[in-house]
Amino acid sequence: MFYYEFTEKLNELYEKVVTEIRKISPTRIIIISPRIRSGADYLKELKIPTKSNGYIMAEWHFYASGPSKTNEKKLWTTGTEEEKQLITNKINIALEWQKNTGIPTWVGAWMPSNYNDGNDYSINEQVKFAKYMSKQLYNVGIPFAVNSDTKFYNREFNKWVEETQPVFESIFSNK
Repeated sequence: MFYYEFTEKLNELYEKVVTEIRKISPTRIIIISPRIRSGADYLKELKIPTKSNGYIMAEWHFYASGPSKTNEKKLWTTGTEEEKQLITNKINIALEWQKNTGIPTWVGAWMPSNYNDGNDYSINEQVKFAKYMSKQLYNVGIPFAVNSDTKFYNREFNKWVEETQPVFESIFSNK
């Protein structure tokens, strides 16, 4: 019951906010996101605001805190077919929603390693995961943001982090 009520409240909020924004900015692109960590599975619960007028997107996340060697929902060990299928299944959910609604999506966060939970992926393992993930998203035209940019660029010293450059390159050379 709680999730249903939360979803209803979220949709009501989007309706009110989009209506107000449209009064002052009719062509501003507004991004809405589903409940529970912006999961692709919940895109289907979004009610499109009546004033969206073609200037709206939906954001969704997956692997936002990186892959896992033990969590079945975001498993990535060696890049088995089953592990790859976990990624393509989520992408397909978003693509189906895009097709049904006509609203584009983007991935607001994914991470090439479990940086916040031990970072137990080698650079080579991160490269393999990042290459597969970014290639799948590029192939279907879904833009994305990579979580934890500080793993690639040191803002304090205004320098690239050399150790992770292979991961960075694997993400942005897939175009």
